[in-house]
Amino acid sequence: MKIILVVLAAMVFMASSICVAENIALKANWTPNADTVTTGYKLYRTDGSRVLVGTIPGKTTSQYLFTITVPDGTSGSLSFVITAYSATKESADSVVASYPFDLTPIPIVPAGLGISKQ
Repeated sequence: MKIILVVLAAMVFMASSICVAENIALKANWTPNADTVTTGYKLYRTDGSRVLVGTIPGKTTSQYLFTITVPDGTSGSLSFVITAYSATKESADSVVASYPFDLTPIPIVPAGLGISKQ
């Protein structure tokens, strides 16, 4: 009996620790560099710790499609910067671009509304 209770408690704990997430499909756009040394770009997510989202080869590239995963039912703002790179160096960060998101649940529209004389 004790073993069953321990297993049941472990299953409830594991089920409660599962976090549902949602993917947000995004597109970064920028003006490509006109210099002679740029060989590509690096996109970073900067809200929180700095995380490399993608390395984009090509000097004339001006957009990048990517997906970010956030916890379901949350809202906030995602922040990004882009840098240019050459064979040996990387530029400073661009200006910060933000994307606000809101995945909080929306209440269901009430049904069955009727109006009558009192």
